[in-house]
Amino acid sequence: VKTLQKLLNIAYDYSLRWRFEYHPKKCKCIVFSRNSNMPEPILKLGEAVLPVVNSLDHVGLPLNSNANVTEYVDTRISKGRRVIGAYLGVTSNSHYPTNPLTASKIYWSIAVPSMTYGLCLLPLKDADYGRLETAQRGIAKKIQGLAKNTSNPACYNQLGWVDLTSRIIIEKLMFLWQLISLPMSNVYKAVTSIRLMTLKSRELALISSCGDLMSIAELFDLRDTVFESLEIGAIRPKNKWKAFVYVG
Repeated sequence: VKTLQKLLNIAYDYSLRWRFEYHPKKCKCIVFSRNSNMPEPILKLGEAVLPVVNSLDHVGLPLNSNANVTEYVDTRISKGRRVIGAYLGVTSNSHYPTNPLTASKIYWSIAVPSMTYGLCLLPLKDADYGRLETAQRGIAKKIQGLAKNTSNPACYNQLGWVDLTSRIIIEKLMFLWQLISLPMSNVYKAVTSIRLMTLKSRELALISSCGDLMSIAELFDLRDTVFESLEIGAIRPKNKWKAFVYVG
């Protein structure tokens, strides 16, 4: 807390020097700790005491003390459904239904990026992946005009779709490659290296993005490769990393 307060003092003094003000409603404190009984820290930005909150949004992504992203995932699913709903509402009618292959193209090029925005950075639980898969199966049935009780494989086979879980996991692994490929002078590479190296002495909580990324990397036997990249700078080329991830 003392170190963080020193950093806040530096930031406040800088604002006085250059004559700008921090927005009070955008300055908050959130505590990430396994100790639920940890007392709330008292931090100040100038004379203003920063409120301690359990959750907040940062560049459009949720941050909370218990790693619960259920509400955010539901919001992304809703956005994807609205894209397809709007497209089908404009292009189809009882006499001229929309071509399912065209709707499939719209789904993967517009709806999926909206549904999966930021998910490679968040620690998703099995229930979160499950809701995403349920939503995708519902969309696949809708654009093909299939009954709700149609089997899951049947709604994917004709379209050649893959599950969203695989797509998200691949995005997480590629994001991990991007982090470890940054130059050592980059502040994000420095923070990532420090966080990942702690894995050698203790377990990173899954609430951490780095901990979540490494848990997935271990499933693909990439743990040693990541540490090797950090220790000696032997970064696997992107095409080889991608090939390994897709094959895995």
